[in-house]
Amino acid sequence: IDQLVAEATRLAAQGVRELNLIGQDTTGYGTDLPGRPTLADLLEQLDAVPGLHWIRVQYTYPRLWSERLIEVWARAKRVVPYVDMPLQHIAQDMLRLMARAMTERDTRDLVRRIKHGIPGVAFRTNFIVGFPGETEEHFSTLERYLQEEPFDNLVVFSYEREPETPSYRMTPRVPIHQRRSRRSRLLGLQQRLSRERLAHRIGERVTVMIDGPAGRGQWAARTAGS
Repeated sequence: IDQLVAEATRLAAQGVRELNLIGQDTTGYGTDLPGRPTLADLLEQLDAVPGLHWIRVQYTYPRLWSERLIEVWARAKRVVPYVDMPLQHIAQDMLRLMARAMTERDTRDLVRRIKHGIPGVAFRTNFIVGFPGETEEHFSTLERYLQEEPFDNLVVFSYEREPETPSYRMTPRVPIHQRRSRRSRLLGLQQRLSRERLAHRIGERVTVMIDGPAGRGQWAARTAGS
């Protein structure tokens, strides 16, 4: 943590205003270090670095979220209310086949606790459709979940077989045209829900981070939740 805080301090002194923490699984930070510090410990100390405006965390995994992490995230002044968490699916059978180490009930509960515990949080996730064994019923469960628990940003992948992965030999396989169809259906649903949600935000004033000129007298900028 001391090394990361020192690096963040140097970057802030050079004019950096946004710090991005990126890893294969950022919630796993510290599990291989002496004393086993946690992501919550790191965020607490980075939040005290003067000069930084935003601290953004990418790629958190569900199984290592804790109540303390939610609390630290919520009260931090510089950690943006933006959570990036790949859920992959919500149907119980699919979570088991994907070895997600989380049940459907636990996953639903965690998402609700994060949304309730971090005021104004923007939630980004991704799902995989067409994984071996996925039935139309499993996919319908995913569609219903998207309507019950809206997400601000969503990425959908259609499953692709990769050699040397556990799923490579799994059956029954979903035909590629069904995989692509399910992806299109889920993205179409997300787009409709997103348009409805954003329509209610017209006229809202928000703070943005300006990335730079975008041509024709315009500027490219992002909100804390994007």
